[in-house]
Amino acid sequence: MSSQPLQNYTKTLSPPIASDDVKRCTKRETPDLLKINCKNFNENQIVDTSFTTPVISGSDYAQFTLDRGRGILHSNSHILLGLRKVDAAKNADDGKVFFPTTAGIFSQLDRCVLRSGTNVIQEIRDASHYYTMKAQMDTNEDIKNRYVVTEGRMGAYEAVTDVVNVGGVVSNGSEFKSQLFVDNGLENTEVYTPNAAKNENVVTDHNKLVRGVQVLNNGSEFAIPLATLFPCLRQFSLPLFLTEEPIIIELYFTGSGNKNVSYSSGSPGTDLYEIDPSVTQMMADYINYSEEIMSEFREKNQSMALNFTDYHLVKSNNNFNTTPTYTTSLGGSGKVIDDIFISYSDIDSVNNAKSLLNSYKSEDIVSGAAKSQVAVNLRVNDRNLFPVDVTNISEQYQNLLLAEGLPYNISGTDYAKGAFGTDYSTRFTIELYNSRTELEGQRRYMGIRNSRVEERINNNGIDLVLRTTNGNAVNSVVRAYVGIRKALVFRGGRFFTMDT
Repeated sequence: MSSQPLQNYTKTLSPPIASDDVKRCTKRETPDLLKINCKNFNENQIVDTSFTTPVISGSDYAQFTLDRGRGILHSNSHILLGLRKVDAAKNADDGKVFFPTTAGIFSQLDRCVLRSGTNVIQEIRDASHYYTMKAQMDTNEDIKNRYVVTEGRMGAYEAVTDVVNVGGVVSNGSEFKSQLFVDNGLENTEVYTPNAAKNENVVTDHNKLVRGVQVLNNGSEFAIPLATLFPCLRQFSLPLFLTEEPIIIELYFTGSGNKNVSYSSGSPGTDLYEIDPSVTQMMADYINYSEEIMSEFREKNQSMALNFTDYHLVKSNNNFNTTPTYTTSLGGSGKVIDDIFISYSDIDSVNNAKSLLNSYKSEDIVSGAAKSQVAVNLRVNDRNLFPVDVTNISEQYQNLLLAEGLPYNISGTDYAKGAFGTDYSTRFTIELYNSRTELEGQRRYMGIRNSRVEERINNNGIDLVLRTTNGNAVNSVVRAYVGIRKALVFRGGRFFTMDT
């Protein structure tokens, strides 16, 4: 081994800190050895890939215990999941059963926990809704070519045009203006309707079918990266070889109800599906370096801290018609808050499974033409974050992008029906569902970055304020995911978390 790479490596290591120097500990930079795909560290890696079965595996819960002697767990390791019909002997003709289109396999996840011994490193509640929201950042190409296969979800866009067809007669070969549609890599199927006057069938609609891998009746299997399940692992990989406690992953599933699947249009919708325990396993990549480097890293990092943002769920219900001004406390006292993401959806619908999105959406909470009349603000340390409530839809959309730091792959009409952007075509359907009715205004997520992030939150916490005009007369569940700055601290052979 050459001396130069080792010299570069040792320069990135901070000196050991005193056990009582907690504040300094939380400000340390993540060592290059634990950074994801770090290019500053150029030693040869030894990658060991293995399939790990859970120590507990069922249709509603699975638990994995990771081997402490395997080096560094790469964050791109995957959890493999599949579904089975609850009543395997039942032969009801339910047509196609598939995942809600924007959620995919995420619809099966209720709660995900990563812990070291008894210390929770990160926990995501209402995980299916959180992951569905975050998945809207993926690019058009990735959704169309990758995630439709690995995660069973779709949401990429394509532009479509259709000829003007009146009574089966094409008017001078003219076309409608270009409109929006969903693209999953399959060609659209033309739907013909008999025309008595012309004594022939004419094209009246264009139908998009879900891909075979998305159809649960086919027994497909899916893969979710650990860095998706636990966002902290996007910042660092876990050094298993350092800890004296077991690293445990717990997955709580949503169960066999009809809230985790969608049925093709017109089907009875009676077949239920659940997680198949025989499929559940982890495809883990363990990284090792030379014995000299691993020993040196252990010696120089007896204490360290890895910074990340943890997302805590605050959930409540509200009817925006009877209570147009909605204020709820998000907590955060004594903490540093980075950002907040908000979604709201109807909790009264009993027929969500007979739709494309099921309940995995964030709906417009106003009705009629007054689509701009949703005002949002935060009270941070007894002061409004925005001097004037944000009512402009474009500004709310821009705030969402600024909070995430990445562009969301959400069209204007998906964000707010009829407000801006290109509409879906009424003559292009998905599994015979009307795309305009099913999709427009169904991804009205909100995001707010705390511009006063350096201020620690006082005892009054943060308040979320939503004011509406013409609010929908339905009961909505409001989910707010609060981003709290934390550090994963390693000391004395154990991991634990603390607020920064």
